[in-house]
Formats: sequence, structure tokens, C-alpha cells
Amino acid sequence: MVDLISEYCDRNPEGCGVAQDIEDNVEVDEDGKRTISSDSIAELADSNIPIYYSDLLKAAMEDTSLGMEVEDSGMLGDPSDITAYKIIQTNIYERNFQAAYEYCEKADIEIV
Repeated sequence: MVDLISEYCDRNPEGCGVAQDIEDNVEVDEDGKRTISSDSIAELADSNIPIYYSDLLKAAMEDTSLGMEVEDSGMLGDPSDITAYKIIQTNIYERNFQAAYEYCEKADIEIV
């Protein structure tokens, strides 16, 4: 699995932490089938979001599209509480979530 994670991280650096966390949380049944719950995917996507404003701003400086419109505006919550930081966090979450699903597909991990 280390080679698969390394290969994935080389091609998708923003999803690298998620891929490593997935491997740490995957379950293997007696037949060798690898699975992870969709709740775990959501939790891992969330736990790989920077929590400090300075780290969020650094991420946005490296990739300005993080500050752009969020695909699912319902994820932002109360419209009166939307900040630039919240937009960046939500975009990172969506990317982490997508990266997790892509990694599971490549690593032959079934999401249950």
C-alpha cells in the first residue's frame, strides 16, 4: 500500500493526507475485502482541513480557486455567517471528500 499512497500523493498532493488516513482506517474482512464506511470518509475529509486562519490563507494563496464559489452552498450554513475562511474550509472539504472517493476507487476499497 505504501507504493500506492506514494504514487497517489505524487499525482494528487492535496489529497495525500486523506489517502494515508484511509489506509489507517480501512477494514479487511476474512475474504480480504477492504472496506471503509462513508461516515469515516466524511470524518477524514473534515479532519484534513486546516484549523488556523493563517494555514487557510496560505492554502488559498497557493490555490486561489479555494476562495471561489462553493459547489454546494448549503454546506456554508447560515448566509449571515459566511466568511472567506468558511468558503476556503468548505472548498478544501469538498476536495478532500472527492480525493477520498478517488483514492478508494484506485485502491480497490469499497465504501459502505
